[in-house]
Amino acid sequence: MADQDREELTRLRVELQELLDRQAIADCVYRYARGLDRHDEEIYASAYHDDAIDHHGDFLGRRDKFVPWGLALLASDWDSHTHFITNVRVDIDGDVARSECGTWDRTDPSYRRPFELAEPGE
Repeated sequence: MADQDREELTRLRVELQELLDRQAIADCVYRYARGLDRHDEEIYASAYHDDAIDHHGDFLGRRDKFVPWGLALLASDWDSHTHFITNVRVDIDGDVARSECGTWDRTDPSYRRPFELAEPGE
């Protein structure tokens, strides 16, 4: 393999890894919203590292305490809500990534029935 081909292959590998990393971060954001909307502790927790700390309003603590607290807080006011994630931006610089997104959520405290979610293909 020529040096130029090796350099091109190396560049493509780096670009592919960056795309995979960006998608993994976006998927994490989507899991967070999905876990909230389904009131699913396992999905919600999967958006956090095992040793993550969340500072959310009055709460400051580890993931394992935050997840049930957050879901209970939501359930105290709403049976149904939908979080829409918009404008996901991920900036990667070497081993450091920063991300942000916009959210819009539909909550209606007068609507006390949970959504019936259709499975793919239904």
